[in-house]
Amino acid sequence: MGYLVTTILFLIAIMAYCKEKSLIHPACLFSILWASVSLLASFKMFGMMDASMKAWMVILVGSVAFVFGCGIRIKLPNNVFRITNVHFFSSNRNYWICYFVILLSMISELVRTIILIQQGNTLAMIRAASFGISKAGEYIASQHFIDAWLLATRDAIKHILVADSLCRFYSEKKMRFIISALTLVLFDAFTAGSRWVIAIFFIEFFVAASLYSSNGSHRKKNKRILIAVVLSIVLILLITIMRGGQINQGTWKYFYKYYCGCVPLLSFKLEEIATHNTWSIVLASQYGIWDFFIPVFCKSFGFDNLLNWYEGIIRVIMSGQVAYDIGGGLSMNAFTTCFYYLFVDFRWLGLIIGMFFWGMIAGGLYYATKNQRNGLFAIPYVIMSQMIIKSVQNYPLTREFFIISLILIFFFRQNYAKTN
Repeated sequence: MGYLVTTILFLIAIMAYCKEKSLIHPACLFSILWASVSLLASFKMFGMMDASMKAWMVILVGSVAFVFGCGIRIKLPNNVFRITNVHFFSSNRNYWICYFVILLSMISELVRTIILIQQGNTLAMIRAASFGISKAGEYIASQHFIDAWLLATRDAIKHILVADSLCRFYSEKKMRFIISALTLVLFDAFTAGSRWVIAIFFIEFFVAASLYSSNGSHRKKNKRILIAVVLSIVLILLITIMRGGQINQGTWKYFYKYYCGCVPLLSFKLEEIATHNTWSIVLASQYGIWDFFIPVFCKSFGFDNLLNWYEGIIRVIMSGQVAYDIGGGLSMNAFTTCFYYLFVDFRWLGLIIGMFFWGMIAGGLYYATKNQRNGLFAIPYVIMSQMIIKSVQNYPLTREFFIISLILIFFFRQNYAKTN
């Protein structure tokens, strides 16, 4: 079944590319990602388990729904965006003020990481502590929802800064913007021991390069992308060593697991919710929204029973740190795919509607960016491309930083419309 899904998705990717002549069109980007994930998962390397027929069908139906959504050309309001060099920050001064505020907050975390490493902790231990799983020395991250949302707000501004920096680099051709973006990414990677942010940065770099490239600049764009690929690989291997790993067969096994281990994990999670007959009714796919409002509402008005019910469901559905054995000595957690959250909400109906709606938004942003080529469409599309790649892990509305990013961009657009 895995090879059939792979074939169908590759064919969809080819048709999308032939129609749009762009690898970064959301239908093309999503289909290529999930075709490659399905293909590698079908190989069952290192003894990894096969997925159930149901899991494969969920992947196929969800992917097709997303692609159909991309084909619906919704018209986003663009009457105020006639200038090519519109960016999120109204001036360079505001950009740099915000940049250094975020950078200073990350420097304090980097100093803490260096101190913890000097005390004998590895980056892997520090990363676990940052999720509140275990202590690294005396450090363990606060799990209070207010602290979590403050951190999410900072991450949202950081992601907007990175996307805005890339757009400024390609529209204004100034190296300082690519340096500022790379600095934020490196601080994030080495502070949290995350290789994921390096891979995501490469995707954003590729998307921004493609959005702003002209017919005569493809050779220069390809050279920049090649440099970004080599740099990303070097940084990922360096962080792997710092987390206590070695560059051997185990490293490639690790990458294989994180690239396609989401498929057997999805199979386990689907079986789990079927066994317990769990329905989350929008709590899972929109977790990033409800996880703020429900606790605040319940604690403010004394609805303890509602809060207990909510937390009970969330413990079952959002147990991202619970590891599952997926065969061959491999274990997997967190990467439950975007499809899982929609399926646990309303089963097949939730999957189809949720993926179709996401595809509509992604397609609308792409066409608006292609037509206008300015920062206020390019920035959210660069962030959207990140969420497409992260679909192996979760659905966009489960991430607080993504929701906050959209809110900040929306309010900036409203302010820009009033003042221009």
